[in-house]
Amino acid sequence: MRILKPARKVGVVVALACAAVPFALATPAAAESWDRKCYGITAPYKGFNEIMGKVSKKGDCRDGLAMLQRHRWWGWEVVDERRLTGTSAGLMHKCTGSGTYTYKTVVSIDSQLGVYESESRRFTC
Repeated sequence: MRILKPARKVGVVVALACAAVPFALATPAAAESWDRKCYGITAPYKGFNEIMGKVSKKGDCRDGLAMLQRHRWWGWEVVDERRLTGTSAGLMHKCTGSGTYTYKTVVSIDSQLGVYESESRRFTC
């Protein structure tokens, strides 16, 4: 019977797999803390002369940043933002002037480690 020495590549793969273990163990607990089930995100809607959105959270979920964003030619512009420290945050943007824009409601958790968005909606002011 002949015994083969393991190739050098196997050692590198094992070393990389061992290095990844601490991150793999931390991921499920971290993901659970800002799971989408923790947050209710209302798609933007139009009032009389404002665009509104709302974000709510369950009591045991992490605080975050709720934002109402408007799409511009250069990207998404934050038109209103609130810290989500209580159970909900209402967002509002005055709909003045003219033009049609796309809006979305966003919640960002842990400095954008978890970002959840509503569906986008278009409104004419």
